[in-house]
Amino acid sequence: MSISQPRVNLRQLRNQAKDLHHDSQSSAVADVLARIRQHHPRFADASPKQIEAEFSLQEAQHVIARENGHDSWPKLVAAVEDREVADREGRFAKDALRGLENLHEVLAELLQARLRRASQTDVEVRVQFTDQVTWAEFQGSRPIGCWSYSYLEQSFAGAATFDLPLITARVMDPAFAAILTEVVTGTRHYDTLQEGAHRNFAGGLFEDIEEAWEPVMAMDMHDIEFEAVPEKPRRRVAEPADVVAYVQLSTADGDVALRTCYPFKALVPLLETLAAIGRRGTI
Repeated sequence: MSISQPRVNLRQLRNQAKDLHHDSQSSAVADVLARIRQHHPRFADASPKQIEAEFSLQEAQHVIARENGHDSWPKLVAAVEDREVADREGRFAKDALRGLENLHEVLAELLQARLRRASQTDVEVRVQFTDQVTWAEFQGSRPIGCWSYSYLEQSFAGAATFDLPLITARVMDPAFAAILTEVVTGTRHYDTLQEGAHRNFAGGLFEDIEEAWEPVMAMDMHDIEFEAVPEKPRRRVAEPADVVAYVQLSTADGDVALRTCYPFKALVPLLETLAAIGRRGTI
């Protein structure tokens, strides 16, 4: 399991292609021949002499692209340029966003199974969309009738949060959902809830989120903070202008089932791994 992957720039990639082309031109060693045969279909069965005669710099660039998870050199260049601009602007590159969505497709399946067991109905849950906005914009877009949990994870450089809509909470535990509704409306004080009540109530969701992230890292959610009023959180997850990525899971009827939110700064150590998942299109 990999938490991060090396980040390379275009200059390094071009140099790698030049080195590969140079190494192919004179008595290429076995590992160079193996790389070329593995990643370039035209040379899959080529002899060393054929590779020496026909393997061009453009062919070498194609091999480097394939080794980095892209179908062609132009696609690799476009992805690296997008990532470098995204890094400068403090936002998520397209591949990283796609990887985040892939992870949450797993979370949607886990949540769907959990809700079906609880309700004995064929409820469907799927990823409705993945987007990035500022933290202030995310705060303003939170659905009515929900509360949230913020948490820390040692591989995150900060906190993350997820919104739990009332419709989902009622399926999970109608009695406790009613209690939380009283807390949100101010008719019951938060401190009257028993120690560990939230862990007992939402512990299954915590486990689902941890399992969905397992291909990227061994997550251990801790320091979990219940937010009765998500618009006025007690924990500062991000600054108003910070970019965040959020994923919305919805039912087939269009009801919000769960929303997760990750500040860009919190996921910096994991961006390359997420981007690799996004390029594959699967975990």
